[in-house]
Amino acid sequence: MSGAHKLFMLNFQLPSALWSVLLIHGVKRILTIFMNNHFDKNPLDKIPPIHKMDLDKNLCTCNDVPKMDIINAILNGATTVEEVQKQTYATDGIGCCKRQIQQLIECLCAPDNEKTLI
Repeated sequence: MSGAHKLFMLNFQLPSALWSVLLIHGVKRILTIFMNNHFDKNPLDKIPPIHKMDLDKNLCTCNDVPKMDIINAILNGATTVEEVQKQTYATDGIGCCKRQIQQLIECLCAPDNEKTLI
């Protein structure tokens, strides 16, 4: 048992067997919550079929930015076209991809129970 566990046991005065049960149950519970929230759903399920096509092709042809790079930027926190532009340089040319990027943002940032119709 690590020093941190011994220190915790001393502070809470729990028997070693009880501490082990609580620790195992707690880890299992945390993993269950994490797995249910993060790995149950594929983020691409939120995207309409038309936007799932050609994920490896460039969405921004001016700067050669693949659609998957833009999707990853959105999944990593970009919630506006400007934030996607800062991360990927998409829309930096003539801007013909702005509408598609905005649609991807709307789809991927929508709550799970909300269907986006595009």
